[in-house]
Parts: sequence; C-alpha cells; structure tokens
Amino acid sequence: MKNSQSGRTIASIRVAAWLAVGGAIVTSVLPGELRPQLTEIDYLEHFTAYFVIGGLSGIAYPRTRQLAASAIMLVLCSGALEIVQHWIPDRTVSIGDFAASVAGAGAGLILSCVAGRIATCTRTGSATVPSPNQPMKAL
Repeated sequence: MKNSQSGRTIASIRVAAWLAVGGAIVTSVLPGELRPQLTEIDYLEHFTAYFVIGGLSGIAYPRTRQLAASAIMLVLCSGALEIVQHWIPDRTVSIGDFAASVAGAGAGLILSCVAGRIATCTRTGSATVPSPNQPMKAL
C-alpha cells in the first residue's frame, strides 16, 4: 500500500512539474498585452516561476542523471523562450530574464535535493547522507 501511494505521489509531482513547464512556455510566447503580470519586477517573476519548476522537477526526478537532465533542460528551455520572444509583439529578449530564470531553476533544484536528502536521513534515522545515485523518497 505504501509503495503505491508513494508512486502516485511521485506521478502527481511529475504531472505538476510538466504543467508548470507548460505554463512557463505559454506565458513566454504570449504577446506583451496578453501576458499576465504578477509583479512589476520582471526578474522576480522569472526567478519564482523557474524556482517552482526546478523544485518540482528535483522532487519528481531525484536521481543524479535526472537532476542533471532537468537542469540542462531548464537552461535550454529558458534560453530558447527568451530568443523566441524576439518575434513576439511587445516582447523583448533579455539576458537578465534568462539569468533570473536559470538562477531560479538552479535554486529550486538545489533546495529540493537538499530537502530530499534531509528527509531521507530523518526517515531512516541515519546520520549519513545517502549516495547521490540513491533515489529520494517522496515527501
């Protein structure tokens, strides 16, 4: 029973991560007048969006290669979306936005990794940190 619940939890987190990626893609390709603006600080929006995506991805794909693939995918995705904005009305390409997105993704991935390691150590009662290739358990 516990295994199936854990599997469902991870599956749900994976769905949430991919929905967040889809949301970032959609909001990045909307023309400027249609794009929702949550704050006046554009960098904060980029950082926050990619922090959430990075955090969800880190929980959903916890193995070392999965984390590396997530990091690479998020860097490429944020870069590609910035470049595409060159051809979208009322949008501009910004190295600052790209940097904020990459920083947010990295922070989210790192935080999820650290939190997962702490949770694993707490559950197992182990004072040692598990191997980086050992999968994290669902929170």
